Amino acid sequence: MRFVLYTLLLWTSALSAMPQQVILLRHAEKPATGDTLSPLGFQRSLELVSYFESAAPFELKNPVAIYAQRSDKQHGSTRPVQTIAPLANAWQVPLYTTYSSDKYKDLVDEISKQYNSGLVLICWSHEGLQDIATQFGVKNAPDWGSSYDLVWVINFTGKKVSSFQTYLQSN
Repeated sequence: MRFVLYTLLLWTSALSAMPQQVILLRHAEKPATGDTLSPLGFQRSLELVSYFESAAPFELKNPVAIYAQRSDKQHGSTRPVQTIAPLANAWQVPLYTTYSSDKYKDLVDEISKQYNSGLVLICWSHEGLQDIATQFGVKNAPDWGSSYDLVWVINFTGKKVSSFQTYLQSN
């Protein structure tokens, strides 16, 4: 009987797994050519630390993980990892680079099964951010556009999106 109750408890908690908050960011500025950040992009990556530690206009949940798009043969950019590495270091949370640009469904699936509290931050190329938000359950996620300074914040109650907001990193 205990085994059945324990199994039921594990199964129920797996059904309700979802972080409390997911934040989506585009990688920082790129140069005219190449797969790394521009000098302005490197500056932005460093400024993200102070933005999230003291200037963010929203409540941050406890950070538990950061994911950045992995480079591959199709999309050789290292910009997502370079953008978010200073923040992962400051927060002292794991930085996962498991998924390439076309594997966003696997990314969302892992996050929705792995975390049942806290904040998961995702840094990706702008082409995939709308797809990621939609996969999490955001209705009518806007096109990201060409901006580098947007922050999308998705809050969850259980497995359902309770709010979706767009913020600017600078005023």
